[in-house]
Amino acid sequence: MDQTREAYYAFPHIVLRQFALDRPGECLAILSDPEEAGKLLTDMAEFVNNEAAKSAADKSTFERIDPEQITLHRMADDQPACLIIELPPPKAATECYFVGLIFNVTDGARFADITEADLRYMTLELGISVDGEESRTVLCGWTKTAHNNYGDGPPPTVEEFARAIMSKS
Repeated sequence: MDQTREAYYAFPHIVLRQFALDRPGECLAILSDPEEAGKLLTDMAEFVNNEAAKSAADKSTFERIDPEQITLHRMADDQPACLIIELPPPKAATECYFVGLIFNVTDGARFADITEADLRYMTLELGISVDGEESRTVLCGWTKTAHNNYGDGPPPTVEEFARAIMSKS
């Protein structure tokens, strides 16, 4: 399996996660607006690319994360609100297929009143089997201070990921 690409790791595991968990109300407000969501995700990807490029040991093999390959899916209007961010296909362990943001808020909640406790941040990552021979998916959850590994994940489709993360809510 390939070595993890820095930009592909940093986007979901560091930059997007920190923003979502530090400012969940603002995150939901922006991601609820298609134009603003596209701008935010593009800006984040470009920031990650620029920072990762600075520290890349081999500039000739550095791979930028393509903002055009990042897609936001808004799941059914049911509560809790569920947004899934589809990322470019992973090539190495710990790179993500998807990020899921589950906002456990009631109708009419003010964005300013949403806290970290109202948000579940989930990822579906590419993993490898114990023997290192086969790839698999790994379902994970994140808080500001912890990473939870829930083990084998679902097949890497938006629908299966949504079903898996909603069952963890």
